[in-house]
Amino acid sequence: MAMKDISESARNLVVETLESKGISDRTCLMACEINPSFLSDWRSGNIKNPAFDKVYRLFKHLNLSMDNMEPVRAPAKAPEDEEELIRIYRMMKREGKSMILAAAYAEKRRLAEEGGRAVEVEDADIG
Repeated sequence: MAMKDISESARNLVVETLESKGISDRTCLMACEINPSFLSDWRSGNIKNPAFDKVYRLFKHLNLSMDNMEPVRAPAKAPEDEEELIRIYRMMKREGKSMILAAAYAEKRRLAEEGGRAVEVEDADIG
């Protein structure tokens, strides 16, 4: 499915849901903290490929499933060593995963401090 088709499909689903639930564009967009002109711009074609976070917030607010939607932007293929790391990680037991994540977050913090820039670090639930 092409990005244009994905965008149109998502837009049509949002618009149909708003109409069927009797929710105004403005009410929905304000609840999702999205610019009030977003839907009219998307409908008119001024926005061809909306930011994924906006579409996600709309879907979440309207209780729509994104299971059947393809990603708006396909991620780049990871290098082979990263793929291998993921394969190994998936085979590990919980304790091993916790150790790997703790080390990764510590390294992320160190890199952030070394770079002299603020980087938000969220510790995953590793316990």
